[in-house]
Amino acid sequence: MRSNVLCDYVRHIDFLFNVWQRYAMDDYDEMDEYLTIDLQPRQAVIDRLIVLRALVERSLLEAMATEEGVTGELEERRFDLLAELMASPAANAITAEEMVVMQTPLAQIPEDDEATVLLAAEAFGAIGKACGIFRDLPSPPDPVGSSEDILEQILQMTPEEIDQQVVLPEEEAAADILEVIEVTHWRADVEFGARLNGGELTKEEQESIAAVAAEAKLSGLIPVYPSGDLKLGNKPIRKWTDEEVETFYIVSLQQRLAIEWLCNADQVWTVMSDEED
Repeated sequence: MRSNVLCDYVRHIDFLFNVWQRYAMDDYDEMDEYLTIDLQPRQAVIDRLIVLRALVERSLLEAMATEEGVTGELEERRFDLLAELMASPAANAITAEEMVVMQTPLAQIPEDDEATVLLAAEAFGAIGKACGIFRDLPSPPDPVGSSEDILEQILQMTPEEIDQQVVLPEEEAAADILEVIEVTHWRADVEFGARLNGGELTKEEQESIAAVAAEAKLSGLIPVYPSGDLKLGNKPIRKWTDEEVETFYIVSLQQRLAIEWLCNADQVWTVMSDEED
C-alpha cells in the first residue's frame, strides 16, 4: 500500500523526531504544555460515531456482496442505511468522501476509497474506548475489525444508545490516550520501515526505541519488555509477521488520526485513502 517508499521514509523520520523531541523534555509540565488538549464538543463526537457506525455496516454489506454476490435485499439495505444516516442528527457530520462511498452501489467502491469503510471500525473503536463505550479492544496486532463481539456491539448500537453512552475523557486522561497511540503508531512505523528495508533495525532506531521505552516505563503509560522494547501486544513486535506489522501500521495510523481529531476541536475529520496507507 505504501507506493512511495522515499516519501514515507521522510515522513517517518519527521514523526520520529517529533516523538523524540517530546520525550527529551526534562519537565513533564513542559511536555503537558506541548500536548495541548481541546476536546471536540460532545455532540460532534456523537455525530462522528454515528457516521462511523454506518460505515461499519456499509463495510459489512460490501463484504457480503463480495462473498455472495449483490442481491436486491443487500442493495435495499444500503439505500436504507444512507437514508437513515441522512435523517439523523449526524447528517452534517458526514464528509464528502464518506458520502461518495455511501452512495456507491455495492461491489463498486473504487480501490482508493476502500479504506474509508475498511478502517471505520478502527476509528470507532479508538474513539469509543476513549469515551467509555468499550473497556478493551483487541490486543495488537489484531485490529478492531477482527473481533466479532465488538463489531456486533457497534452494529447493534442506535444513535440514541451512542448518545447515552458517550462520556468525554478528562483532559489529562485524553492527553495520556493521545500519548499512548502516538507512541504505539511510532513504534509500528519504525518496525514497518525496518521490514521494508531488510528486516533489521538500525543502531539509531534501536537507540530511539530504548529511549522512548524508558520514558514510557517511567510515565507508566506503556509497559516495557525486559529487552527494553515497548510491550504493545501479547508478543514482541519483532516477532510479528510482516503482514501483522503492515496491518497494524495502517490500523494504528487510523486510530492515531481519530484520537488526534478527538483531542483537537479545531481539526476536521480526516478520511484515510489507500494512498495514505
